Amino acid sequence: MLIIAPTNIEISLGEAVSEMAGKVTVLAAIHLIAKKYLIREVDVKHEIAHALLTGHLLVRNQAGFQYQPPVCDLSVECISIEDLNTYFASHGHDYGLYPGDFSHDGFGVAANTGISPFAVPRCSVNEVRTQAIHNFLNSKGVDPMNIPWGGKKAIEKHLTQELKLCTPGGFAETWRAICGRYVRMAEHDMYARRPR
Repeated sequence: MLIIAPTNIEISLGEAVSEMAGKVTVLAAIHLIAKKYLIREVDVKHEIAHALLTGHLLVRNQAGFQYQPPVCDLSVECISIEDLNTYFASHGHDYGLYPGDFSHDGFGVAANTGISPFAVPRCSVNEVRTQAIHNFLNSKGVDPMNIPWGGKKAIEKHLTQELKLCTPGGFAETWRAICGRYVRMAEHDMYARRPR
């Protein structure tokens, strides 16, 4: 299935909500959910497009029957609000569209729900590497604030060759960023520029 998703389109709620109760265009549903739950529209669009592509969510034709068209234009095709709410509930999301969301003076009242369930918690590269370093040290039974002589080379080998998380240059950058706060060599005081 090819999904066509217009990016700059004026959504008229009167045209978007079908006269047959319980149907709404896919693009209007995306816009309503994003506005209601204060999340990025692109996150909702990706989630619903994935559901359409995998067959977890199907569009409805004029008669109200589910079908999977070869080309799905999100601004034209309609989905059942009940199908959409069922999909969200079955995937552990607390999102949904309800009759009060379709006020004609706007797109309803925004709910304060916090973080989008579509947004995967993102970590920086250094956070991922730092966690890998701590996991490695914990598996060896080494205190991260008292790494023995030769430990830095073992950690570098683990991250660059075994896990392939970074290059030696990337490891050096991460080490500089976390040294002193999250990790520390046992002989640090001996080689430090200023004594601690």
